[in-house]
Amino acid sequence: MHRVVIVGGGFGGLQAALHLNKGDVEIKIDRARTPCTAASFAHLATKNFLNGTSCHRLVSQGIFVLQCGDPNGDGSGGPPYQFVDENLAQQADGVYERGLVAMANAGPGTNGSQFFINYKDGQLQNNYTPFGVVTKGMAIVDAIAAGGSDESGGPGDGRPKKALTITKITFK
Repeated sequence: MHRVVIVGGGFGGLQAALHLNKGDVEIKIDRARTPCTAASFAHLATKNFLNGTSCHRLVSQGIFVLQCGDPNGDGSGGPPYQFVDENLAQQADGVYERGLVAMANAGPGTNGSQFFINYKDGQLQNNYTPFGVVTKGMAIVDAIAAGGSDESGGPGDGRPKKALTITKITFK
């Protein structure tokens, strides 16, 4: 695994549309506070790296997240690079609010392609780069969350019972 620092490209204000098998979810990405995260997300999306990936994890106890962006579909995959955490001070209180989009990781500086969407307010360590907020389509996330998980990761944690797949990501 390579570790790189990505410098932002020409994506302006960065409004992303996740085109999913159940509809579209739009995300406003905070490029000013998360330039590496925004650039990586845009790079992976424009290279079609996230196309066909599933939202592979739903947690319904404590943290209330839907996790997506793993090319392996099991929480173990990512691109051939990792990048630094950004904007952690924004979540100093540990409250990740409904609609917040943040990077999933395996520890400091291990961000890749996996991210999560909070479908309810939840309490987490402030170890996850918050890089965007859902501006449209939360009803889709809510419907997936309401379906529950298969609990393959333990009580309240597992694959969503209602499958959700990213077909492509576009930018406005």
